[in-house]
Amino acid sequence: MTGFLKANYHTHTYRCQHAYGSEREYIEAAIRMGIAELGFSDHVPCPFKDGYVSGIRMTMEQAPEYVYAIRELGKEYASDIKLYVGFEAEYIPEFFKEQEKALIPDDLETGETIKTPRGTFYVTAMSREQMEAAGYGLHHQSDDGKYLIMGNGTRAFAIFAEQPENYLKAAEQTTEQNYNMIDGQINNTPTVAELEAKVKAGETISLVDLAEAVKADKERGKAAKTEKKPSIRAQLRADKEKTAQKKAAKSKNHELEV
Repeated sequence: MTGFLKANYHTHTYRCQHAYGSEREYIEAAIRMGIAELGFSDHVPCPFKDGYVSGIRMTMEQAPEYVYAIRELGKEYASDIKLYVGFEAEYIPEFFKEQEKALIPDDLETGETIKTPRGTFYVTAMSREQMEAAGYGLHHQSDDGKYLIMGNGTRAFAIFAEQPENYLKAAEQTTEQNYNMIDGQINNTPTVAELEAKVKAGETISLVDLAEAVKADKERGKAAKTEKKPSIRAQLRADKEKTAQKKAAKSKNHELEV
């Protein structure tokens, strides 16, 4: 085929926390494979107001160094390959809502109240981090240990001592799962089974993609033998199931108490 450019514009680095190896290793592997253009696209960093720290993207402080490192390597390997540096940016409404609106306890009141020896307090669904960001500090804990009373000197609210999973984390990781980006593999190479599914669905695949998938499957097999920890997909499914079970149990307990 004439005019065919072999390129890859979706390559993560260790900074995203679900890739491994160095940028130099990626570049040299790409050169050996005959790739003419390689694009680095780590997840764009996001500052969250409630203290949530993402587990699948770089920090704000790492961004300048990331750009600088790729540009310097681009100069070093200019005669062998063309490098690009950019960011993978997801549109997740929850992120923007969080940035646009400063939450206050009244916004997320559940309608419940709890009593402690120090008074009666309305329950809010805000997290401890959100309460602290709004200027509230820990005042005391309920006798049964289920609630924390957070106050700002003039007002006080109760929050759950056992915090539910941060909704930003759930939204962020759901998006990653949907787009098949969390797999711990260099360049997110699809598996042979995934390519076979595409063929059965009537899609076409290239022999190059199939060869790379076979190689990646072998590497995954080696990694599984040496490191028997569960995959990230399995961890996400387990976390989701635990969260659902906790919510169901909490709802059942509330019905019994009422």
